[in-house]
Amino acid sequence: EYRVDGSHAAALGTSLKDATDTRSHLTTADLQAQRVIFDGLRAEFPGLALVGEEDEADSDGGAGAAALADPASWYPDAAPVRADPDGAAFSAADLPAEYGHVTAEELVVFVDPVDGTREFVEGRLGAVQTLIGVSW
Repeated sequence: EYRVDGSHAAALGTSLKDATDTRSHLTTADLQAQRVIFDGLRAEFPGLALVGEEDEADSDGGAGAAALADPASWYPDAAPVRADPDGAAFSAADLPAEYGHVTAEELVVFVDPVDGTREFVEGRLGAVQTLIGVSW
């Protein structure tokens, strides 16, 4: 079994969600990724119900939100993330016409910002992804 030393985990801002479960890692990346995803979805789709794995990181000011810096400060030289090379972000106008009648209030979006946090902490990035599910 592969294990990382404590200094590597500490560098990622790692804590345990459950102090009795060494597989329940929570990192700064989990909190920051959920915040960015939630803020982006809320900006584009007001009224959208969001459920995140890191509930305390909810950008409405949950306990984890206090620990987060302004996203622009994380990588100040990085260009803003865009959905396509032309710089156009995804919007409601991109939805298929057959779903044009569906409102944001009818949807629930489930977010796991870093699925595979344990693998992330261990440096096995090929087993890490972001999961976003939409329920209508």
